[in-house]
Amino acid sequence: MSKETPHNNMRIVISGTVGVGKSTVCDLIVQELDNVNIENNYLKEETVESVFLKLFYESPKEWAYLAQLNWVVKRFEQWLVNEEFLKDKKNHYTIYDRHFLDDYIFAEMHTAKENISSYLSLSYQVQYQEILKKMADKDKQPDYVFLLKAPLDVVLKRLKGRGRESEVDANIEYWKELYDNYYIKPHFRHHFEKNCKNLIVIETENLTPEEIKNKICSIIINEKENCKRQVEQIAHYEGLFEDAQKEIKKTETEEAKAEHNEYDLTCYRTDMEHMKYIYNRKIEKSKRIIKKYEEKDN
Repeated sequence: MSKETPHNNMRIVISGTVGVGKSTVCDLIVQELDNVNIENNYLKEETVESVFLKLFYESPKEWAYLAQLNWVVKRFEQWLVNEEFLKDKKNHYTIYDRHFLDDYIFAEMHTAKENISSYLSLSYQVQYQEILKKMADKDKQPDYVFLLKAPLDVVLKRLKGRGRESEVDANIEYWKELYDNYYIKPHFRHHFEKNCKNLIVIETENLTPEEIKNKICSIIINEKENCKRQVEQIAHYEGLFEDAQKEIKKTETEEAKAEHNEYDLTCYRTDMEHMKYIYNRKIEKSKRIIKKYEEKDN
């Protein structure tokens, strides 16, 4: 049974082992949110571009601690920036392609493999627990963590198929251990359950990325609530449209012509006409979404 989640700003994490298909599903979810006019932030996996990634795969004992520390700090910074952005937002969705909750799995695995010493592991965990505490204190835990799961042989095939040199060259035992940590060992699952509001495991073997996206969106998008939101959006943008129209009329007054030259007035009118065009497009999009919901109900 999922815990009750207020329909306000929503934080959604797509998690799972490397190669399970997180980024593809994230892309599709963001497209769907755009299609139904829900404002969203897409926070992509940053380690793919990290200078530490290749170094780590080449020499894990030398680079595991520095790489893991860098990655968790980067993800936490990403989280902080997003939370600051959300302060003035309402009904805004954030999609995480991996989250710093995942870093616990990687750090524990490298400690067990002795890629990270016990002393450095203790130092790392002190910092990591502080990060979790800040998230809990702010009551900004993820509303949903969707843990994507596929058989190991499928994951290995996908890793080989996407052809990233550092991943292909990595020892297959590394991928097996990571897989076990995500899906087999119970204390890692408990870590997710403890630090998010709802954990949902999705078996993806017999599902297309589109079907996975539909499954997730049926959970995170409340159509009735979104319909209400679209009505509010229409009223909001109709007000802005009227304000822009009033601003255009002001430029036609004798008072405005006396205070400003014709070039400046023309530029301002052009800007306001452009804003009217944008507002009108937003109004029409909201109307189309409402119509779509109404047709679905009928």
